[in-house]
Amino acid sequence: MPTLFAALEKQTLKVKLVLGFTSLLLIAFGIGLESLYNQRMLNETIQLIYNQELLGLARGKDVQLDYTLIGRTLRQAIIATDAEGRESALKQLSKAREQLPIHINELRARLVREETQVHLASFEEALAIYLQRVDEALQLMNRDQTPEAQTLVASKRFQEIGVEATRRLVEVIRIKEQAAREMAMEAQQIADRALWLTSLLVGSGLMLGMLFGVLVSRAIRQPLDRLRAAVVQLSTGNLDHPVPHAEDPNELGELARAITVLQTGARQMETQRWIKTHSATVSGDLQMAATFSELSQKFFSGVAPLIHLGYGALYRVEEAEQRLYLLGGYAHLELADPQPEIAFGAGLVGQCALEGQAILIHDPPASYLRIRSTLAASVPCTIAILPVQRNKRLLAVLELATLVPHGQAAQTLLDNVLPFLAVSLEILDRSRRTGHLSPPIPTEK
Repeated sequence: MPTLFAALEKQTLKVKLVLGFTSLLLIAFGIGLESLYNQRMLNETIQLIYNQELLGLARGKDVQLDYTLIGRTLRQAIIATDAEGRESALKQLSKAREQLPIHINELRARLVREETQVHLASFEEALAIYLQRVDEALQLMNRDQTPEAQTLVASKRFQEIGVEATRRLVEVIRIKEQAAREMAMEAQQIADRALWLTSLLVGSGLMLGMLFGVLVSRAIRQPLDRLRAAVVQLSTGNLDHPVPHAEDPNELGELARAITVLQTGARQMETQRWIKTHSATVSGDLQMAATFSELSQKFFSGVAPLIHLGYGALYRVEEAEQRLYLLGGYAHLELADPQPEIAFGAGLVGQCALEGQAILIHDPPASYLRIRSTLAASVPCTIAILPVQRNKRLLAVLELATLVPHGQAAQTLLDNVLPFLAVSLEILDRSRRTGHLSPPIPTEK
């Protein structure tokens, strides 16, 4: 019986209707029409949730990120101790300002409620004033009046307009989230209505038609309920929730595959937002490092929880000596201490320095390296040895061992962060050579 019911679930609506006609023509016809109507309504509701609410929330988060970056990079530019650091912060600020109106326009296109449009207009008014004051601070910096720019940024009027703009934007995002929940409830009501009407039609049939009608209604209802539950999970932000029936060769399978496409797009946007957010955070921390030791510590502290790091080491390159010197590490224990000095070509780290190419080892043997704590030990899933380069010049080699497989998101995050690490290394190395940093670089364990 379960096998027969599972096979019935995968049949097309046409086959189900033909089977229904053998039992009771009117009941089968009514169930078929109701199923088609509910599928269409559910599909339209899903499309509306994605096009208006999910994409609107994503654009709202992008606007929030751009707005936050403007304030953060302005402060970084003001407190930067060198021209290169200031120039890098100003470039990030300029890019955020270019993206901000684009994302605002995309967000506006997906605002349906008048309330959200009013809040967005208020946000834009506050944003315009905020950007004017940002321009004032930039003008003061351009005239070498950095203390005055710092005073302006720290002033009450500068902070108040920033807080007001943030409050308006948060209100827009809150309303969009509420709308998404309401539309998810609407989809649930459609499914509940389908359940009620299907039960009524089956209950009014003959005994023979009733038995088969129950089977047909369950074959339609249960996949819809599972699909509806998946849609509700997606609308609440659980983008990794599996979409059922994507392999079914029927109309429901097509709908499930369409939802899968929407889920993939939303997951990609969320991944990109995650990468952008954490790349900006880590790069900002790196720019604040004043010594090699502090730079290593800030780098590992920033990336370790993001890529599930279990072990790490950062080596500085001395081209003239053809050697690598340990700057710092992560989760070192006595049994797995890295070597303080490595010659070019010695081991995987030395080979990476010699070739200037990344080396990845997946599922290394247990005898190669173990990640240890005071309670347990584990074999890493991936060992990555990465060159840190700037303008094709090798500055350092990074050795990482992760507790989970090295995925695309982690690699993209590292690809975004490593250039900032290279810049910081180059700045500190230049400072060391000119005498602004203590010459000796002690190895760390």
